[in-house]
Amino acid sequence: MLLTAIAAVILPATTGAQDKTPAPAGLPAAADWIQHLRRDILPFWETPAALGNPPGNFPTFRCNDGTVTNPRAPCAEFLAAPDWIRNAVGRQYVRMVSRQIYLYGVAYHLTGDPKYLLWARAGVRVIVERAVNKTTGDVVTYWLGSRTVVDAEDQTSQDLAYSLVGLSFYYYLTRDRDLLQPMLRIENYIRQHYFDQRLGIYRQALKGWEADRLELVSQLDQANAYMLLLTPLLPQGDQLRWREELSQIAQIIRSRFYDPASTLFLGRIDPKAMSGDCALARDDTDFGHTIKTYWMLYFIGRLLGDNALVSFARDGAPGILSRAFLPATGSWATKPTCAAAPGDIDSTSTWWMAAELDQAALTFGIGNPDLLSYIPKTNDFWLKHMVDPRYGEVWDEVTVPDFTPRLPKVHLWKNGFHTAERALIGYIATSAIRAEPAVLYYAFQGCQPSWGPITSTDRSRRIPKHRWRRCRGSARRR
Repeated sequence: MLLTAIAAVILPATTGAQDKTPAPAGLPAAADWIQHLRRDILPFWETPAALGNPPGNFPTFRCNDGTVTNPRAPCAEFLAAPDWIRNAVGRQYVRMVSRQIYLYGVAYHLTGDPKYLLWARAGVRVIVERAVNKTTGDVVTYWLGSRTVVDAEDQTSQDLAYSLVGLSFYYYLTRDRDLLQPMLRIENYIRQHYFDQRLGIYRQALKGWEADRLELVSQLDQANAYMLLLTPLLPQGDQLRWREELSQIAQIIRSRFYDPASTLFLGRIDPKAMSGDCALARDDTDFGHTIKTYWMLYFIGRLLGDNALVSFARDGAPGILSRAFLPATGSWATKPTCAAAPGDIDSTSTWWMAAELDQAALTFGIGNPDLLSYIPKTNDFWLKHMVDPRYGEVWDEVTVPDFTPRLPKVHLWKNGFHTAERALIGYIATSAIRAEPAVLYYAFQGCQPSWGPITSTDRSRRIPKHRWRRCRGSARRR
C-alpha cells in the first residue's frame, strides 16, 4: 500500500541524503508513469458505464469494450470464461467497489484532478451506507440487483480485507473523521470472527468448502489491503493494537508459510501433505504471492523497526525476481511448476503478478540498483502486450510467447486496483531513484469538497462543482 511504499522509497532507507541511485538506460521517467495512467488506464474508468448509476454504484463485470456485462446476453469473452467468472456475472461485489475507489484515489493523488476524488467519495458512500453493518462491522458480500447478499460461504477474510482497501485510501487522502469508526468496526469484525485463537491464524472462511483452509492471503491481505496504510494514522490505542497484530501476522507468515527449500511462500498449509509431495502444486504458490509477501514483510519491518524482518525480505526478494524474469520476452512468469525442464516455469504473464514484481523491483532497487535493470524490459512488455490498445486498461493474462490475451478484462477479481497501484509506486520510486521531488495531492479538512449528494444526468461529467482547494504535498527522499 501507498504509505508504506513512501516510507520505503522516500525516507533514508539505503543511501545518503540526496544521493541518486544509479538508473539503468531506459528506466521510465517519473512523469512517464502518470502519462501511462492518463493515456492507457483512466479513460476506461471515466465512462458512464464505469461510474455506475448513480455514480459510485460501480459495476463489477464489464466487457472488454467497457460496456456493462448483460447477464442475460453476455459478451463473447464472458461466454468463453471459466465457470468461476461466468457463474458470478450479474453480482456486484463490495470488494470490487472498494478496489475501484482505490483507483480513483490514486488518480487524484497523482493528478490533483478533483473529479477523481468525487468519484472515489461516491463509492465510499455506497459502501458505508449500504454495505456495512453499523452495529457488528460485518460487510455485505455482494448485491444481486436489488437484493443484498451476505453469504458466509462466499465471504472470506481476504474478501473482507479488500472491502477496506478503498476506504483506507480515501481516509489516507482526506482524514475524513466519519470514516474512521466504520473502518475500525470492520477490522474488529474480521479479528473477532476470522482469527482462530486456538490455531493462532486467520481462517479463510467461516463456513463452506474453504472453512478449514489455512491460506496465505488470509494473513497477507490484512496487512496489504489496509493495515499498513492505516496504522500510522490511527489514534494511539488503536495504533498500538494494530502494530501488535501486524507483528503477529509477520510472524505467522514467516514461520508457517515460508518454504526454505524453494524460498517461496506456500499459498496454503496442507496438513495432509506427504513427504515428497511437490509443494509448488499448492494453490497460490507462485511468484506473485511470494514477491508480494516479501514486499509486505519489508514494509512491516520498516514500520515496526524490526531490522531482522527487513533484512529477511530485502535478501529474499532478489532471488525471486531473478527466477520470475524471462529474458527472451522481457516479461515476468507466473510460477514455477512441478514439471521437469523446460516445462518447469509457467511463462504466462498475469497482470497483477507483473505489477507486484515491478513494484518490488523498483522498491528494492533503490538499495540494490541491479534490480532496476528489469524495469526497462518489463515495462516495455507491459505497454506493448498487457495494455489493450483499443479500449484501454490491461489484459488479465497474456500467453507467452504468442502474446494472446485470455480471460475478461474486468470481473469479480479484476479491475483498476493493481494497474493504478503500479503507476503510483512507479512514480514515487522513480522520483526517489533520481532524487527528484514527488508531488502528491491530498484533500485534508479545509481542502476537500463538502459531503453533499452527487446527482447528475450525465454521470461521467456533470458532477456538481464545489469550492475547495487541493492540498499539494511534495515528498523528497532525504
